[in-house]
Amino acid sequence: MEAMRSTMDLLQRNGYLAANDGGCILDVGANLGMICIPLVQQHYFERAIAFEPAPDTYRLLVKNVLQNHLEERITCIPSALSSTSGTFEMELSDSNSGDHRMRHNAKAGAYREEQRKTIRVPTQTLDDFFAEHPEINREEVRVIWMDIQGHEGRFFEGARRSLHQGMAIVSEFWPYAIERSGMSHTDYIHVVTNLFTHFYEMTTGQKRPIAEISGLFERFSGPRQMCTIILVRNP
Repeated sequence: MEAMRSTMDLLQRNGYLAANDGGCILDVGANLGMICIPLVQQHYFERAIAFEPAPDTYRLLVKNVLQNHLEERITCIPSALSSTSGTFEMELSDSNSGDHRMRHNAKAGAYREEQRKTIRVPTQTLDDFFAEHPEINREEVRVIWMDIQGHEGRFFEGARRSLHQGMAIVSEFWPYAIERSGMSHTDYIHVVTNLFTHFYEMTTGQKRPIAEISGLFERFSGPRQMCTIILVRNP
């Protein structure tokens, strides 16, 4: 919870989010709703759209939204956001629903990912989602909070038309999982440098040019090393 408050404080201090703004947050990889529910309850946002593709986790997400009487403010979508619309193989963690991942390969991994059960889940691009829901104004989306276990680069590939200036992307940065998603470090850097101008690393809170994101791959090179970043596009 403290990390969430620190992130919101940074966004407000730097002009990406106004107090009681009334806008919308997209919670991508919403899991059980630990991000979108408190942020809506505490009026950082008027409403949220929560994407969660794992069926069992999605049912618990919907249940948590209903138990908190937020069904009119949080819309739950049972799909993943990726680079294409269709279906994709997802590997399921036995011990942590937050570590279900889109599977690119079944090679042996540091977490024994190759032994995980897999299912097919629906996917769509964010661009397709907005095209199919014209009633949702993408300009009202102030923040995208994303925790999708290395699939972030694939998300960005399918969101090129949807990301607008002033929108901030809070994202896990986990090089090990990015590589397991089938995206090289070079390809990830290419995608984000074409979409964003700067990023904040939450451990320091400093704003840095997007070209410097390549250095994070060296600093967080181990399979258990990760951080949170905020990606932004300034004029």
